[in-house]
Amino acid sequence: MSVKLEEIVKITPRGAKRVFDPMVEEYPVTLYLNGQKMISLMSTPQNLKELSVGFFYLKGLIKDIHQVNKIEIERSTVKTGAAVYIDSHERTSKLKDFFELSEESILTRNEEKQTYPFEADFQTVLKRYGLTEKGIFEMMEGFSQKSELFVKTGGVHSIGLYEKGEAVLFYDDVSRYNTYNKLFGGILLNQITPENKMLLTTGRIPSEVMTWIIQNGIRCVLSISAPTNGSVQLARKHGVTLMGFVRGERLNLYA
Repeated sequence: MSVKLEEIVKITPRGAKRVFDPMVEEYPVTLYLNGQKMISLMSTPQNLKELSVGFFYLKGLIKDIHQVNKIEIERSTVKTGAAVYIDSHERTSKLKDFFELSEESILTRNEEKQTYPFEADFQTVLKRYGLTEKGIFEMMEGFSQKSELFVKTGGVHSIGLYEKGEAVLFYDDVSRYNTYNKLFGGILLNQITPENKMLLTTGRIPSEVMTWIIQNGIRCVLSISAPTNGSVQLARKHGVTLMGFVRGERLNLYA
């Protein structure tokens, strides 16, 4: 676990007190594809295979796990981090322009902004995924406490793929986007079909993320945080159930 104790001053109504606070350490990871250095990321040191496969997959540089010949991970110190080398069958011209992808959704980049009506029914959603209202909140509470790093430090985002209230995959990371890299990398490496599964996340849902979700066949998303309006419209257009602010015994159903 990448945790370091740092001396801080904690201010409370009782006054100021010097304490040692557990903090997450960032871990540098450099990704290579077919011998070419592509990007350096700050991550946690766990699940680097999933991180690298998911990153290249979401950028469109590999299409499926069968295009990957070999994955090698070279680890060094906490300061110098790790290098991940992926050798792929795919030799694509997209290598030169993948950084042009932005948070503006691919699905909406060249479309006029449209508003779609709200047509969701909560009871239908519960029946479809085999859960009760109480089960939804219990699942989300368990998910929010599942990361040991988060419980100790509060310094990471979490993500999970769940089926009937149970975790199929679970990852955490200092970066919200890295959690998606790890999740989709895990889906590819484990050859998991997303049918009847729910994506749970602690982070907000922008339209770029909703695009990944739609393109990969996930049809239900729950977040402790908020979606953007763009992601709500995409969810409504493509029939994705979207819930936000799922905390305690409350939630917002957006689509």
